[in-house]
Amino acid sequence: MHCEFKGLLGESGVPGSLSKSRSWVQIPYGSPILLLISSVAERRAHNANVEGSIPSSATILRGSVVEHQSLISSGTSATLATATILTPLKTSMPKNTGVDSDTSAIPLPQRSPMQRILFITKKGQKYSEEYGYTHCSSGLKNSARFVVDMLRANGVDAKLVDVIDNNDIDREVFKFKPDIVIIEALWVIPEKFSILKKLHPKVKWVVRIHSEVPFLATEGIAIKWIIEYLRKNVFVAFNSLRAQFEFMELTKSDKIIYLPNFFPTHDVKKNKKRTSDHILNVGCFGAIRPMKNQLMQALAAIRYAELHDKFLVFHINASRVEQNGEPVLENIRALFKYTPNTFLVEHSWLNQKNFHDLLQTMDLNMCVSLSETFCIVAAESVALNVPLVCSEEVHWANKISKADPTSMNSIVNRIEAVLNNKMYANFINKYNLNKYDKKSINTWLQFVK
Repeated sequence: MHCEFKGLLGESGVPGSLSKSRSWVQIPYGSPILLLISSVAERRAHNANVEGSIPSSATILRGSVVEHQSLISSGTSATLATATILTPLKTSMPKNTGVDSDTSAIPLPQRSPMQRILFITKKGQKYSEEYGYTHCSSGLKNSARFVVDMLRANGVDAKLVDVIDNNDIDREVFKFKPDIVIIEALWVIPEKFSILKKLHPKVKWVVRIHSEVPFLATEGIAIKWIIEYLRKNVFVAFNSLRAQFEFMELTKSDKIIYLPNFFPTHDVKKNKKRTSDHILNVGCFGAIRPMKNQLMQALAAIRYAELHDKFLVFHINASRVEQNGEPVLENIRALFKYTPNTFLVEHSWLNQKNFHDLLQTMDLNMCVSLSETFCIVAAESVALNVPLVCSEEVHWANKISKADPTSMNSIVNRIEAVLNNKMYANFINKYNLNKYDKKSINTWLQFVK
């Protein structure tokens, strides 16, 4: 039998064969696992309870979701028992398999009901460590949209809405009637949940935070609100395992949970546009903030360009200056004003398509932040095959790209390594990002069961 996975984790064939005593599949490393009914006899008995049968080429609908990490990591084959399917798939029975014809009818698994989930962002919301595109469509909103699209592709009834303030939440919850509501970032006052929980007593409320502790330190209300949420039986989710662990240690609460990012690499077109060998285009995008470390990255880019006799064109976003970022921007401007063979380009905030077009013209993209949880721009760089240098804070990236954000020499060394090994660096970072996405899918689908 040949099984073809589509949609959830890209397209990959999983070849297998059937024996009369037991079904088994050969599973390539990293592939999703399809659990099949263990024996022909069991399959026949099960089919008796299913009206009709599935033809030799048919679409099997999604069932419940399982990820078996030990089998994925331990080898290339496995004998598996009960029936569960990760994604929609096509099955076809090859000729001359030696299997009775009626065994080609594989029963549809009973699908466990998924909960309805509503994501709510605030219009113009800027709070989070995520890089974004436009004020009305921030990185925070894009991050939520990617997760919603992934959940819907996996059969979950999910929706994203953008509201003006706290007072719009009740209306949106009443309209969609979700089982779970996820508030993206810290903008709902704790007292509001006392009202909302009375109006919608069956709803599970979650506030999802996109920041590590160093970034939260710049928000004066962060710790107070998180503790008050927990006291009101509101779940607090982090998109970082490190932050989740730190707050579990602090609060000893079982309502501190982990809900990661998801980035759809297959949605990004991979066109390459490069300039001359003498000019080095380096991107360092995102809001100007002290924690984004743009000045140190500019120094490192200048040093690398000097060592290789290149004219540096350094690209930043200058239309969003936040969290006392004004001195950072002034210093960057002065640095390029007085440094020869360099040029600073200040871009406005762009929509996603225009940003991708710009990013593809870069010879290198830098995300060497002092604090980060995921970093959408780093993921976009990898998806577009743009060489990436980042810090350890971009935890899913490979070590070839990771520099010490406090050391100019470390950043220069990583630029050297990445640009001298572009194909390997892009390949391994994309592999790591896809691996992160697979784990993210499993975490989310387990959460909404």
